[in-house]
Amino acid sequence: MLLLISLPMAFAQSTNATVTGIVKDPNGNDVVGAGVELIDTATGVATMTKTNNDGLFRITGLLPGPYNVYSTSIRPPVSF
Repeated sequence: MLLLISLPMAFAQSTNATVTGIVKDPNGNDVVGAGVELIDTATGVATMTKTNNDGLFRITGLLPGPYNVYSTSIRPPVSF
């Protein structure tokens, strides 16, 4: 599986972060319903979601900082 992540530009007034991405299989097909988990490496707080019908996911309301992201079939994590 391939996990692509997009991080929007941060502005000084913003106190929340959003992570969006897409999960694809080895053949480049979108993975529908894949579990996605972000773990804040500073606090250990996990946030979970699933991909939509296009393999896309979006997690909002995150505190800015370093995260590890996992998908149901991706280990070790992708850090960003």
